[in-house]
Amino acid sequence: MMNPLISLIIPIHNEAGIAKKIVGTIYKSLSLSFGKRFEIIFCENGSTDSTVHILRSFAKKKKYIRVITLDKPNYGGAMKAGFLAARGIFMANASIDWYDIDHLKRAIPLLKSADIVVGTKANKGFDRRPFFRRLISRGYHILLNIFFGLRVSDTHSINIFRTKKMQPIIRKTVMDGSVFPSEVLIRAQRSHLRIVEKDIVVTEKRARKKSITTRTFKAIAGLVKLRLILWRENQKNIFYTISLYLEDLFRKV
Repeated sequence: MMNPLISLIIPIHNEAGIAKKIVGTIYKSLSLSFGKRFEIIFCENGSTDSTVHILRSFAKKKKYIRVITLDKPNYGGAMKAGFLAARGIFMANASIDWYDIDHLKRAIPLLKSADIVVGTKANKGFDRRPFFRRLISRGYHILLNIFFGLRVSDTHSINIFRTKKMQPIIRKTVMDGSVFPSEVLIRAQRSHLRIVEKDIVVTEKRARKKSITTRTFKAIAGLVKLRLILWRENQKNIFYTISLYLEDLFRKV
């Protein structure tokens, strides 16, 4: 059986109110753009409403929908599970209220010479959210540059990846929650994968479920934790390299 061209990963939690309408819309858009060469992996995580039942009902009727369930709410964990389950040549992430199939179509040709296409809203006119949201995003990416030397201008966007290149990297990730997408790109850059950016428009479609202040403090705490984890990993690699060198040296003596 031929692998799908693209796997679209959508973490979803307590979205019964909009899932019935939007799941069908996403499926139709992908069908028009990619024919039968796609799959949608909905990663339901800890929903307490009828979200999972709605998704499973669609999966019974629609051949190219798959549903993964996690017991607890975990955005990063859900995205990771979806990425590792992907069967497509390429895989991309989206959300139930922010998807852009035309962006995926335009991004795929760029993967002839790249491993990742990052959808960036950083350039003027593309981020149409309220000023405070834009300010928080800008500050967050300044921290990513300071802490990790990350050279991309956006991490929380619609990104598309070469599946075979990314799955081994994603298996190494340790963070969950909102920091996970940033860790994916940090590890990809450290693995010398080829990353390019493509502009994408984002607007504020509805109010966030959680306070932006709470989410910001959690994200900063997560970045500090990730910095320490990566530092320890680096120290282990250095000591391992030294031990191999010394072992080789003693063999020659």
